[in-house]
Amino acid sequence: MLSAEKQLELLELVLGLGRGNSGGFYQPSFDESHKLQLQMFCMGRHWDCWNRCYRSSRTDHDQLPVLELPHSLVELVMGILADVKQKCRQQVLPDMRPDIGIVNFYAAAGSLGLHQDRDESAESISNGIPVVSISLGSHAVFAYRLGDEGATKVVTLRSGDIFIFGGPARLLHHGVVKIIPGTTPKSLRGVMADMEGRINLTFRQL
Repeated sequence: MLSAEKQLELLELVLGLGRGNSGGFYQPSFDESHKLQLQMFCMGRHWDCWNRCYRSSRTDHDQLPVLELPHSLVELVMGILADVKQKCRQQVLPDMRPDIGIVNFYAAAGSLGLHQDRDESAESISNGIPVVSISLGSHAVFAYRLGDEGATKVVTLRSGDIFIFGGPARLLHHGVVKIIPGTTPKSLRGVMADMEGRINLTFRQL
């Protein structure tokens, strides 16, 4: 959905934030010995991996304040949802103004098990406020399932793809099965030279 130029612009922005700030990329863990197979940083609010809640500082890591969510990313997400509404000719998802942005980096061996994004407010979840996910870089095999007993489906997400779940699918189970090496578009390889893999941006409303 996103042009090559827009993808490069987004990568330059988020990699600049993640590499150039003390509140940038780190490897989260559920406890002192179980680390996730990815690196991340947050904007707007920090997701505390140990306590499964949002904080104003990185309480589960280094206590540093969370980075601000750039206005340009807020505008991008709202524009994406407006575009969906226009293309579908109806309101298929509730409106949202994101105040949380999470950037995940998956190297070649990166993955993330099936889970639900359920740490936002009860109001946000009950209203079906969507989660907007943008893929950049390498292809990822993405799994998702609606409900605890539903069939698990798999789709390949490529650079520039957008995956949105909200409304009755707000608590979709989803995860990253694997990263496919060597699939980063040529136009992005320069800016990702020292971070070969997939960058995923997800936006939520607390």
